[in-house]
Amino acid sequence: MKIIPTFTVGLERLFSSFPLLINICSLYYKEIVKKEIKLGEISSHERVLCIGGGSVPCTALEIAKRTGAKVQVVDIDPTAVENAKKVVKRLGMESQIDVKLASGQQIDTSSFNVIHVALQAQPHEEILENVWKKAPCGTRVLIRSPKDCLRKFYTALSRDYSCINCKSIEQKYCTMKETLLFTKTEGGLDYEKDGYGAGSLSYSSVNSMVG
Repeated sequence: MKIIPTFTVGLERLFSSFPLLINICSLYYKEIVKKEIKLGEISSHERVLCIGGGSVPCTALEIAKRTGAKVQVVDIDPTAVENAKKVVKRLGMESQIDVKLASGQQIDTSSFNVIHVALQAQPHEEILENVWKKAPCGTRVLIRSPKDCLRKFYTALSRDYSCINCKSIEQKYCTMKETLLFTKTEGGLDYEKDGYGAGSLSYSSVNSMVG
């Protein structure tokens, strides 16, 4: 496992037991999720899947609070799943957020129209391939991407998947470079490293504050 994701997992486990630390963690994510909601055009009628929620599913909590959408969170770490369930219950969000033990590389995404992939979720390429095969047309996929100097610490999408026409704003003092948006349009899976097939995938980006 990569160093930074491992550290983040441990930190979130600690935070999940203390309400004050949960609030601090949530503050850390407010602006990034606000931008991602706007980028993904997430509204109350959406069915949202967050892959890689961790022990404190701040992204899911923020999406649910800001939009009113139903959110399912999945993680492959049993401890993280149990901790996240406790956090959701403590905050009274059980009616909006469901937490399950599952892998982003295998989960059926056919019932979701917005899918969010955390920076710590890994490996991004296999997760995106699974999502793309099963997601219905119109699905928006948001994926967080690390700064170039930190790529070796994550299993993020390779640079071969980057879009030369994307918009980007540099952010300091954070691990994340940007949030990527993929939208599945007409057609089936067209997953080519040297350019997703025209008409099957569109790409844009917005920088986010944190990882």
